[in-house]
Amino acid sequence: KHDWRVSTFLKELSKEGGYLAWHSLSLSYLACLVLSKTQWAGAQNAIKLCYAALIHDICLKNQDLAQLTSLREVEAAGDKFTSEEKKSYLYHTVRAAERVKSFDVIPPDVDTIVLQHHERPDGSGFPRKLKYPQISPLATVFIVAHEYLTHNLRKGREAPVEEFLSSIEHWCLGHFAEVLESIRFE
Repeated sequence: KHDWRVSTFLKELSKEGGYLAWHSLSLSYLACLVLSKTQWAGAQNAIKLCYAALIHDICLKNQDLAQLTSLREVEAAGDKFTSEEKKSYLYHTVRAAERVKSFDVIPPDVDTIVLQHHERPDGSGFPRKLKYPQISPLATVFIVAHEYLTHNLRKGREAPVEEFLSSIEHWCLGHFAEVLESIRFE
């Protein structure tokens, strides 16, 4: 049985380097943990999620900008970031997915996970404003893990899973509903 109390693990990673390193390694761990509770659990899919976690923000250089998760947050940042930095952020998923495709050793589907990691089930995400039926199952697992990691970071503590699930209960659509239900009672 996996332990959802990941705070000790995450605190250790945060000592190793900047936000992007901590975020990528933490996300790799958490995405595999979420995956293990779903119908898509398996070694090949875990490898894909690990690759996606390590690569998804590879095109971002600004540690503060990398902590944003939505278009609304980018807009709310006002003049904190230059227009070039904001544009770079808005297209980092596309550029990172293109880089993934250029490596033969990276398994198929990783580019899709990377490309879709800021999409949301209601179509409010980016870069393509996809809705839940258009988002791949593994990207759904990744997005939920990413959101849980961000939720904990912003709380400044490890939030109970039920608190997190309540904050995104409006996401219970398609594969998102399956992922959220699979972790509901952990």
